[in-house]
Amino acid sequence: MTNRGEISFFIVAGILCATGLVILFLKHPSDSWLMPRCPFHVLTGLYCPGCGSLRAMYYLLHGHFSVSFRYQPLLVPFLLVILFVGGKRIYEIYNNSTVSFKHELLFYKIFLLVICLFFVMRNIPLDSLNRLRPPEPLPSQQISNKE
Repeated sequence: MTNRGEISFFIVAGILCATGLVILFLKHPSDSWLMPRCPFHVLTGLYCPGCGSLRAMYYLLHGHFSVSFRYQPLLVPFLLVILFVGGKRIYEIYNNSTVSFKHELLFYKIFLLVICLFFVMRNIPLDSLNRLRPPEPLPSQQISNKE
C-alpha cells in the first residue's frame, strides 16, 4: 500500500471509528439493533476474547471504568496497543521511514499469548474464573447505580 493509500485508510478508519463511538455513546449496545450480538457466542455458547467489548466501551465512554473493566478486562490494553501501532505507522508515513523496536516482535507474541490464554480461561467452567466472563447486560438506565 502506498503512503497515499495508507493515509486515506487512516482518514477513513478514523472517521468510521469516531462515528461508531458517537453511536455507541448515545445508544447502549443491549438496547439497539445496530449493535450485534457476538456470532461466536451465539453459535458456540463460548466467550470469544472480545465478548463484552461493546458494552465495556459504552461504559468506558461514560466514565464508568470499573464497570467497563468488569465487561472486558483487556479493552484498555488492547486500545493502547492499537493506538501504539497506529501512531507508530502514522509516524513512519510522516517521516518516510521505518521504525522498529528491539523487542517489538516479542511484545506482539506475548500480547497474542495473553489473548489466547484469556480466551481459554474465560471458558473454563470454574466459579473462580467467573470474573473473566462478561456479566449479563445491564439496562442503560442502571449504569449510574452500578459504580
